[in-house]
Amino acid sequence: MSHPLRTIAVVPAAGESRRMGRPKLTLPWRGATVIEAVLEAWRAGGVERVIVVLRAGDDALRALCEKRGAELVIADPPPEDMKASILCGLDFAVHHLPLADRWCWLTAPADMPTLASDVIQNMCQAWEETPDSAVVPVCDGRRGHPVLLPDRAREPLRALGDAEGLNRLFETVEVRELDAGPAALCEDVDTPADYDRLRKLAE
Repeated sequence: MSHPLRTIAVVPAAGESRRMGRPKLTLPWRGATVIEAVLEAWRAGGVERVIVVLRAGDDALRALCEKRGAELVIADPPPEDMKASILCGLDFAVHHLPLADRWCWLTAPADMPTLASDVIQNMCQAWEETPDSAVVPVCDGRRGHPVLLPDRAREPLRALGDAEGLNRLFETVEVRELDAGPAALCEDVDTPADYDRLRKLAE
């Protein structure tokens, strides 16, 4: 029998990189690629399973995710937004993974190569102490990434309106803020300028 899972990560990676002008998740990053850096952070942070939601036909990205041992959800047609991608991943988890009676899910954009594994680990430990709560890392009062939500936030996510973001979910559960320092404020790679600047900082 498979070990019941208490922590999963959902990585929404079904976008088209329009602002970048080329597939950003397969761009080079510190000897690997952006997506590999993200997946390694999740694994090193102790998350038990990592689910990546992809567009059909994105073979290069699929190969990199398979190489890193992620669970893959091929969304066809592609999800309309990040919320829909996350729901695809959560529905896959509920129907195909051996989830514990109480479990949580973490998420962050797929294009954050500076995602911090120690922040992820500390968030999972904090959730074990208060398993009904969401956990959000903060730095100087600013909330950052990733976010952690208890399993019961899945249905409120499904009920969000088109103009409502994930932050609305924090109104449905108690929120525990975790002081994580500057590592909480990792940035995403939306444009060529973002990519060049973050690569220089990471060198």
